Amino acid sequence: MALMNILKINDESRGMFYIGLMDRIGIYDSGCGGLSVLNQLIKQGFRGTVFYYGDTLNNPWGNKSKKELEKTLYTIADWFSKNQITTVYPGCNTTLGLFKDKLSQILHCPVATILDDTSHFYTDPQYSVLCTINSFNHHLFKQFLYQKTVEEIPCPNLASLIESNQLSDAVNVALSMIDQCSYSSIILGCTHYPLIMDELKKHCPKHVFIDPATYLKVNGTPQTKNKDIDVHFKITGDPHAFKVLLNQFSLVHNVSINNQRILQHQ
Repeated sequence: MALMNILKINDESRGMFYIGLMDRIGIYDSGCGGLSVLNQLIKQGFRGTVFYYGDTLNNPWGNKSKKELEKTLYTIADWFSKNQITTVYPGCNTTLGLFKDKLSQILHCPVATILDDTSHFYTDPQYSVLCTINSFNHHLFKQFLYQKTVEEIPCPNLASLIESNQLSDAVNVALSMIDQCSYSSIILGCTHYPLIMDELKKHCPKHVFIDPATYLKVNGTPQTKNKDIDVHFKITGDPHAFKVLLNQFSLVHNVSINNQRILQHQ
């Protein structure tokens, strides 16, 4: 695991500056689902500064209206702008279906998504996709893998169960959805779902589960393993509840949540 050190020193404009202004990425989600994206970026060698916005107060996003989510994204964009984010990695696939190419315009910086130049990794002819209501309604994965046979299965409340740490119930709900899948290759189409992938593999050894974040590119980011990684979380709901999820699902520790230093168990 990488130990995160927050490097804050004097600044003429804001009372602090960042040494060398390391590459700074933003991740946003309705809660802990974006941790699956963060974990994949760390596995790929990202070493820099991460600003993570978790809108746990309004979780889940999978059934929110476009108007509601657009307002939230502009709030997130403001926070990212203040922290000089260079690239955003969405932790919520629902927003990809709703906003598509408009995301970079809303967030005022480049956006790297699971849909960018990754379709070639999907080599099977047929896929089932477990997804949110919004992703299902907008056929996010059918449009993404339009040359494949894709079956999308909406999973109401699954992300909420994971977010509330009701993991046994979440696994049972996921298994009931898997029973409806026609194909053995199953894409976990919400970023919350890969957080229980190990349990799903135990129960369904004949299925292949795919976390789309595995194929994300770490564009223009320092990948020197000797560097540390800084992670700053802004959580709109209960930070203590999020800390429990962070400790359970994340590869990071010793973090800042809402500007308060939190020491994670290792």
